[in-house]
Amino acid sequence: MYAFIALIIAVIFISISATNRDPGEIRFSELVRRIQAEQVDSIRVVGNQLIVTFRDNTRATTYKAPESTAPEQLRMFGVTAEQIEAINWDNDQPSNLPAVGLSVLSALLPILLIGGLIFFMFRQAQGTNNQERPFAKN
Repeated sequence: MYAFIALIIAVIFISISATNRDPGEIRFSELVRRIQAEQVDSIRVVGNQLIVTFRDNTRATTYKAPESTAPEQLRMFGVTAEQIEAINWDNDQPSNLPAVGLSVLSALLPILLIGGLIFFMFRQAQGTNNQERPFAKN
């Protein structure tokens, strides 16, 4: 039982810690403007999400279209190749751990609950069968 509770707590903790805190969203056009003003230090690409770190160490997020890369979209918005190369790029793959943990938990939870219910029902029934009959005490 304690292992089950620990498993639930671990899955919840992993789900919460794996999610990125939203530091503030900006529009893609605002990102273009700030890149052209040379205010962007680095961009981390996680799927379609761009996590931007500015030169003053503030952070913001924006989203790109899924059909092309972030540098291609920036070029379409008028950012020069030199401005794109001046940015430190970091490409991360999105973590599937929260989704996997949640799917495992959703598959195991009904099995554990039904199994626990059956276990306690058999224990209760076993306790009634082991009691002595009042007429057999003599």
